[in-house]
Amino acid sequence: MNQSTSEKEELLKNLDFTKRAIIAVEHMYNDVNMYNKRLISIQPAWYVLSFPFFMWLSIYQIDRHLFRVKEFFPFIFAIGTSVIAFVLCCSLIFFINKWHIKYKYSQNKDRIKEIQEYFPKILDDLQTNSVIPEAYWSSAALIVLEQYLINKRADNLKECLNLYEIEQRHHQTIAQLDEIRNLQIRIYNQLD
Repeated sequence: MNQSTSEKEELLKNLDFTKRAIIAVEHMYNDVNMYNKRLISIQPAWYVLSFPFFMWLSIYQIDRHLFRVKEFFPFIFAIGTSVIAFVLCCSLIFFINKWHIKYKYSQNKDRIKEIQEYFPKILDDLQTNSVIPEAYWSSAALIVLEQYLINKRADNLKECLNLYEIEQRHHQTIAQLDEIRNLQIRIYNQLD
């Protein structure tokens, strides 16, 4: 009984160590993503929707007030000014984003250097000292595994992992059943 209890305590300590390290890695990953995040995010639909706007702008606004050339070359001039306006707008957004990312990097040089130095050390420490398989290296999974031991649903790592996998499959099955039920409801509503 004492051997089982001490093994369980050692496993809990190792889980806690792994959880703390993984949370630190997740924070570093989030920080790096934040530094790389663009100020102006352009979705693909923007390109499709913006070109007609630039066509409208060039045909009805710019041409009407600034140029009288549209009387001679209406279609060519409209397309030309639309393409130029579109390219200028996209270029402006690109350079604003590039400047913004460089600015964030310059403001956070110390944190970036810390991440670059500390990240490989954490991963090396995890690979040498953690008994938890890499497939379960997420804070959510580690918290659940820890709760299995604390709540006495499992006594060792193998039981924890098996219970976790069973529950994951169960949640996946429930999500699939919900999707099927929603599809059935939509089909039923379409038939009415």
